[in-house]
Amino acid sequence: MREFIQNLKICYHSGFNDNLGQDFYSPCLARCIEYKRTTGDFTSNVILDWGKALINIVQREDEKCIIKIIANPNLPEEDKLTLKTFIDNRNREDFYDKITHNIFINALNLVEGNLNRDKSREIKLKIFCYLIVTKKLILKFGFPKHITGANVFHTKRGIFYFEDNLKVGFSGSSNETHGGHLLNIEDINIYKNLDGPNLHIEDIEKKFELSWEGKAPGFDTRKLSQKTLDLVSSYAPSKNKLKEYLRVFEEIEKSNEKIIEENDKNRAVLKNNETKNLKTSDKKWSFQNDAVEIFLKKKNGILEMATGTGKTRTTFKIIEKLINEKKINKIIIQMKGTELIDQWEKELNDWQLNRSEIIRSLKHNSEKKDLDKFIANFKFGNDKIDVIFISQFFLPDLLLKLKDEDLSKTIIVHDEVHNLPTDNMIDKIEGLQKNIAYKLGLSATVEDEYDNEKHEKLFKEIGPIIFSFKLEDAIKRGILVEFDVDFITYELTKEEKKDKQKWMIWRENEIKKKLMAASTIDEIFRREVSKINKKAINKLEKLESYIKDKLHLLEKCFIFALETNYGDLILQRLIKYIPEIKTHYDEYADKKNLQDFASGNLKCIINCRMLNEGINMKSLSNIILVSSESKRQLIQRLGRVLRIDEDNNPNKRAFVIDFIEDIQKNNEKGPDYNRYEYLNELSKIKRQNL
Repeated sequence: MREFIQNLKICYHSGFNDNLGQDFYSPCLARCIEYKRTTGDFTSNVILDWGKALINIVQREDEKCIIKIIANPNLPEEDKLTLKTFIDNRNREDFYDKITHNIFINALNLVEGNLNRDKSREIKLKIFCYLIVTKKLILKFGFPKHITGANVFHTKRGIFYFEDNLKVGFSGSSNETHGGHLLNIEDINIYKNLDGPNLHIEDIEKKFELSWEGKAPGFDTRKLSQKTLDLVSSYAPSKNKLKEYLRVFEEIEKSNEKIIEENDKNRAVLKNNETKNLKTSDKKWSFQNDAVEIFLKKKNGILEMATGTGKTRTTFKIIEKLINEKKINKIIIQMKGTELIDQWEKELNDWQLNRSEIIRSLKHNSEKKDLDKFIANFKFGNDKIDVIFISQFFLPDLLLKLKDEDLSKTIIVHDEVHNLPTDNMIDKIEGLQKNIAYKLGLSATVEDEYDNEKHEKLFKEIGPIIFSFKLEDAIKRGILVEFDVDFITYELTKEEKKDKQKWMIWRENEIKKKLMAASTIDEIFRREVSKINKKAINKLEKLESYIKDKLHLLEKCFIFALETNYGDLILQRLIKYIPEIKTHYDEYADKKNLQDFASGNLKCIINCRMLNEGINMKSLSNIILVSSESKRQLIQRLGRVLRIDEDNNPNKRAFVIDFIEDIQKNNEKGPDYNRYEYLNELSKIKRQNL
């Protein structure tokens, strides 16, 4: 043991390649017989950083407490203000009990609200509760006596006790949290008693004992009430169930060890390129910081960023800055489609691992109804941080219910903001966001070349385009991959040409009648004529003939069709060449298809519109555009296939197949020809060295 302690460094600093959890906390905890700690923050997440030490603690047969922690209760602002008004000590003690009980209520609610995204949260909290119930961990909370509404219990010191009366003390910046052990830049100074009594250790020990007994002059120390212990006990697993949780925990730990081992193998190589890569990465993604700064200055507006350039990540950078500056505490994120909500929830879950405060995640769509819970926290000036993911269909209802609330600390994020003008949604919510402090729109392509009126309504409601980073920029920076393109020529049948002629006659007659606006007539004409080309029957034979000699293009492939009936015809043609092909037509399509595609069990998906936006399938390498309705839609679909896949296919180069009508190609005009020119130009763009 002396050798182990002797080898401990005098200081651990995560800014200088030390891993505080792996290098200090976990190995000490695995060997100690007792651990005493004061910490500004404490979360159940930290038990993952305790690593194998946790298993040793849980499996010890003795009932002796080995971990004593005094932590800051992380009071919400309204609780601090209430606490200031309590003069009577008995009332103060009742309030302490209420606060500590609510801390555990919030922790349990947070886990219950995230089980679908992260089962490990449940495992961590179950083991955490087991430690408290078995008295292997005793947790108390420190409340400053001189409450002013801003101060907190913030001391961060501790002692590990070992056999033969050996001790290791420490003090520094890190909390007993996942961030304090691993994520943040922290440092701690280490003290040892190998050469006799150590004054630092004696000071830490003396003040801890006084604090533990509630005799510190500057703060009260409160243990958990029986009510809270009963709550914790109800959530703690039985010994039999605990074995299952520990088994899963060990699997997580083994997985972490493999990652660490692999990282160690690559560390020497990475170190040599570290400075160069850092500079390249900073330059590669610096546009995100530009977007953040512009939005924080403007407060309202649209970020037009190509698919794959990190709109979600940029959004959380904005949210993080606003939360850090206490400018927001209510976050609304709206979008179309359940798959998009699932992706946003996962991103939130990853992001909030770096946060110490409790952030409640809510959802309101066809599956879950949390709208009233979200609105309730606006009452009485509640400063708790809530995020609600809401389907666009329910957006008017939410905004109507919030119109009389204080929205000065609220941000609303409109993902794929160009969808707002559809289904008259922009008219339904007109004026209802005017009191929201921050309005953020996200889109890869905002404008529709055929409808300027909708743009004006959108810009009036959300704000103008304040930042743009286009597909071309993303390819040049290496954020999206380069691609090749090929075109299949087709011609319309006699019947299809006759149908086009009929619509031309219809257009001339309607213009003469003057019963409809010219813009409306043109819109209907353009849409119906375009459908004829999109559903051209000869495309089916041409596609089969092209693809049967290039079956590899159906691997990791999306095929886009206009309508489900046409998609079924494509399926009938291609399934004889590739049995691992299925359709995905609407919002409620089988999500297993997407999972199977991501895992490689499904090679090709035929879809109409649902996979245009938001879905992140890095493995997607090829797309076939049997139908493409506009430049916006084309860019969205390109965004699906041009995503980089550094882990599985670092040299990925995408392939795009499109169709062009022979007469348009010969005459050099028409929608097919416009795509032909645009795609050929894009395919010439090369990644530039930064």
